[in-house]
Amino acid sequence: DKPQICNDYRDSLGSYWVCLEAKNDLGCTDTICKKIWNNFKATILPPNVFTPLNADGFAALDPDGKPGNDVFNIVIEGEEKYDLVIFDRWGVKVFSSKDKNIDWNGKVNNDGAICPAGTYYYILNYRYKGIDKDEPVLNGVVKLIR
Repeated sequence: DKPQICNDYRDSLGSYWVCLEAKNDLGCTDTICKKIWNNFKATILPPNVFTPLNADGFAALDPDGKPGNDVFNIVIEGEEKYDLVIFDRWGVKVFSSKDKNIDWNGKVNNDGAICPAGTYYYILNYRYKGIDKDEPVLNGVVKLIR
């Protein structure tokens, strides 16, 4: 008999009983059970619009606790790799980050010229902890509104 994974608890926070049943060549079986706690969460939530410099007057906090949608903030949890690149509509790179806590503020490289309102394209390469290969590349568009 080959082992099988019965459940994937990667996104299910909480405690669970995990049991192992062993059987020898004579047919004798034994079982041991242990309670495990899963506090790991794999989440990714990319926004599709943001308004730098509080252009919309929105004062609530996003899921990362950042004010409004003043920055392009991809909410991600459980990652060990994060590599974001953002391009304008002509394919010119306007921002990149390898740190999920450094978000795009709507300026070239966050300290250059103010990027005009419009559609921008992002590519995110990421990998979750405990996984030996990258997730499929996440790419999409984000609308910058001024």
